[in-house]
Amino acid sequence: INAEYGVDMASELLKARQIAFSEFQPTKNKETEQFWQWFWQMDDGKFNPYDPDQNTQIETAYQSRKPGQMQSITITGDLKGVKNAQLYTVDFDKNQQVNSTTRSRRALKRELVTLVKPVCIDFLDLENEDEESNLFSFPEYDPKKKYTLIIRGLKPDLLKVIDQLNLAWKDACKESIMSVSVPNSFRQSMIKIAHENMVEIKFTDDEMIVTGLEEHIRQAKVYFYEFFYKNINKRIQFPTTWVPQTGSCILSPLAPNSTEWNRVVSLILKTLPTAVVSNIQIVQNKPLWIRYSAEKSRISDKNKGVPNELELFHGTRSTSPDQIYNTEDGFDMRFSNKGMWGQGIYFAVNASYSHNYAYPLPDGSKQLFLARAVSGAVHTCSPDSNIRMPPFKEHSSTGVKERYDSISGQTGGSIVFIFYQNCMAYPY
Repeated sequence: INAEYGVDMASELLKARQIAFSEFQPTKNKETEQFWQWFWQMDDGKFNPYDPDQNTQIETAYQSRKPGQMQSITITGDLKGVKNAQLYTVDFDKNQQVNSTTRSRRALKRELVTLVKPVCIDFLDLENEDEESNLFSFPEYDPKKKYTLIIRGLKPDLLKVIDQLNLAWKDACKESIMSVSVPNSFRQSMIKIAHENMVEIKFTDDEMIVTGLEEHIRQAKVYFYEFFYKNINKRIQFPTTWVPQTGSCILSPLAPNSTEWNRVVSLILKTLPTAVVSNIQIVQNKPLWIRYSAEKSRISDKNKGVPNELELFHGTRSTSPDQIYNTEDGFDMRFSNKGMWGQGIYFAVNASYSHNYAYPLPDGSKQLFLARAVSGAVHTCSPDSNIRMPPFKEHSSTGVKERYDSISGQTGGSIVFIFYQNCMAYPY
């Protein structure tokens, strides 16, 4: 039996749980083994093999028989490994099986059986047109090529190995959530890209879930974003303050005393009047901006064209800012701590508040973010550390229960906003 898996990076699959299948050695020259198998004759004249435990008992007795003694052995019958309480006498002299209860007799035969080792695995090089020479052993595996994994062996052993491979594959696979709403008209193209890059994708209203080997996910995301750039960019306007760029993410320094420099500095000095601003850099992260724009569009549609976009400050404490601005996830809920309004991503209107959480640099200065955030419908409430998401609105215009988009409160001399999902803010 052959089971073919169209998998790339098959070696990674096998290494995932360091599976050591002692029963096989992938090799072009298959190892074989021989043993004696006993059979009993059925009513239709065909011979049926004894189960392994019975066969071992019979062959052991046959090999140890001595001249002058009764050449027989009594065994307990079973059916597919389940004992059925029937006793049988195997008579080697007459080459018969005798039922101890009914005294019925059946003919026996003994054959030398040659088997290939239980399971053998090969990799079929799909790029090699010479089918006679494109099977080779595991150590020669080239991860840059695509292969079909071929498993050969007896059905029971093969199925066990396939189960273990499937478990290993499941163990090796990772899941990545892309917080982007994919229109129905684009989904077939996304599925095609996923198939070409050996990953699976699932769609929700505001996410695309990518599953596969980590290396495959990274590569697939490159092509996903390229598709977004070519097709969705037509509807997305990048900030006018951005400079031309070739990479996905760059930092663009603002010129001191430029219009944008003075505007940002004035926001900081409102609540930090003694602050000295030495450097302002614009984050130009295209993938992240696309995701933020998609979320902004969704919230705007939900709230009758009012996204309620704000400029808010955020401090990262001991987390280096590049762990936020130079990633595809940006401000990430998964790394948030539980605060006064539960586990969420916290932003402040006042720079003085976020300054308390600013990232310290070796020279004694500090860094913080000024972020664009789409707050949508805001629910204002007192602190409650058990909050997990905004509450439902009292009334809905769609007939479906709707939640508020964010929560707001006041602490530390500032109004704060809390978001409970990714992509609602961009590290501007």
